[in-house]
Amino acid sequence: MDQPHYERLRHAMGDSAEERERFERLVERVPGASTDSEHFATVQMQEDGQCAFLDDDRLCSVQRRYGEAFLGNMCAIYPRDIALVHDRIEVTATLSCPEVARQCLLANDAMEIDYRHQQPLPRQHLLRRLHPDPADSYLKYFDLIRDTMLKLLSATRYPLASRLFFTVYLAQKTAPFFGRGTQPFEDRRLAEDLENLEREAVLDELHRQFHGMTIPASWALKIIRVIVLARLQAHIPGFHQLVVDGLSSYAPPACAPAARADTISVPNEEVWKQYQRRRRYWTTTLGWRLDQMFGNYCQNYWLRDWYVMSPNLLVHTQKLLVRLAILRFLLFSNPRLQIQQDAAPHDQTDMGARRSALEMTSVEVSYKVLRALEHDPSFLDDVQQALQAEGADSFAHLMFLLKF
Repeated sequence: MDQPHYERLRHAMGDSAEERERFERLVERVPGASTDSEHFATVQMQEDGQCAFLDDDRLCSVQRRYGEAFLGNMCAIYPRDIALVHDRIEVTATLSCPEVARQCLLANDAMEIDYRHQQPLPRQHLLRRLHPDPADSYLKYFDLIRDTMLKLLSATRYPLASRLFFTVYLAQKTAPFFGRGTQPFEDRRLAEDLENLEREAVLDELHRQFHGMTIPASWALKIIRVIVLARLQAHIPGFHQLVVDGLSSYAPPACAPAARADTISVPNEEVWKQYQRRRRYWTTTLGWRLDQMFGNYCQNYWLRDWYVMSPNLLVHTQKLLVRLAILRFLLFSNPRLQIQQDAAPHDQTDMGARRSALEMTSVEVSYKVLRALEHDPSFLDDVQQALQAEGADSFAHLMFLLKF
C-alpha cells in the first residue's frame, strides 16, 4: 500500500477502537519503507491466501465501507498495469485475476492491441516507467525487440511450440552481444539476426529442426522435481492444492488417500509416461485450442513483462518457458481432465464437453499458478538456480522445456 492511502485509511479506521485495532493488525509497515512511498505498507493475507479485508461474500470491506478513494493504488488499479513507455501510456493486465485469465485465454481477439487517444482508468497512477536511453542499446531497441517477439508468436501457420522455438533461437543468437551492460554492441549484427527471422525459409527450417528433437525421460523427471515438487515447500493454498491434486491423480486408486497428504513421493518414470499419454490425448484432441490459449498467454507475457528487467533475452525467455512448463504439467495432471478423458476417450459426439472442461481448467490453473508467482516472485529465480545446479540451463535443455 502506498503511503498517502495508508495514512488516509488509518485515519478513517481510527474513529473506533475496534476498527483501529483491525487496521493495526491487518496493515503492516514495510521495514525501511520511509524512502519508498509507493511500497509503504502491506495488507496481511489469510491462511487461504485471500486478502484479510475481504468480507464473507469475498467483497472488499474497505471499498464497501469507506469507498474506492481509500484503496491503495495497487488495489484500485488491479488487475491492470499502467505504465509509461516513451511518451505513451500502456495498459495491460495480469492473469492472476480469474476474469482476466478467462478473457485472455479464451477470447479470439484477446491480444489485439487497442490504440486509443484516451481511455478511462480507475485511477491515473503509473506503476512503471520506461524511458529508452539512446546511449543504452538494450533499452534503445525496446519497441523493435518486443514487436519482433510478438510477431514471431503470432505466426500461426506454425504450432505454438515452433513459434516459441523461434523466440528462443533469437534470444540465444543475441545473448553474447545484446544484454544489460553488454559491450561492445553491434547494431548491424542485431539487424541481421532480426532480418533473418523474417525469411519464411528460415522459419521453415527451424520448425523442421525443432520437431526432430526428443526429450529424455530423465530430464523430464528433473524438470518435474525442480519446478513442481520444490514448490510444495511454499504453502500458497490454491497453488499448493493444484500440485497435490495433480500428483495424486497419478497414484493407483488404493494409494490415493495417502497420496493426497502433503508428503508426496517423488515422481518416477511411470508418472512421466502417464503424463505423456495425457498430454498426447489433449494435444491430439484439442491441440488448436491449447495453442490459441497458451499463445495468448505468451504474447501477454512479452507485452506486459518487459525483457529489460532480465539480464538478456535468453534469461527472459527461460522465465516464460518455466512458467509454461508449470502450467502444462498442472493442466494435464488435473483430475478434472482425467475424468473427461476416461469417460469417452474416442467419442467425438461429446467434444463440446471436453472443450469446456479444458477451457475451464486452463483458466483455473493459470490464474492460481500466476497468482502464486506474483506472491513470491523469487520462485522463478529459485527454479532457474535449481535448473543450473542440475545442468539443465543450456540451449538444448530449453528445448526440453518446450517439449515438456
